[in-house]
Amino acid sequence: MTPSAPFGLLATAMITPFTDDGEVDHQTAWSLARHLTEQGTDTLVIAGTTGESPTLSDDEKVALFHTVVDAVGEKETKVVAGTGTNDTRHSVELTERAAEAGV
Repeated sequence: MTPSAPFGLLATAMITPFTDDGEVDHQTAWSLARHLTEQGTDTLVIAGTTGESPTLSDDEKVALFHTVVDAVGEKETKVVAGTGTNDTRHSVELTERAAEAGV
């Protein structure tokens, strides 16, 4: 694998942190994304199965995509959005929303 690999050299499936009342903890997610990239991760997978995709609403996923894109800022970190579902149309719609979020 070369440094120009399409998905980077070190990909991390990021967890989705939650507050005590069950909401997505965006402050912690931002800090975690930042920490992972500072430690050498060059690709973050967001809202995949490790990131609680089955338990998040579409709006929660999209908000999380925005948070992580903001956290990595101008770094060359790639962000992979977990947009797969059992419904192709739904997956396409969620993928379009992820693209609008900057993923």
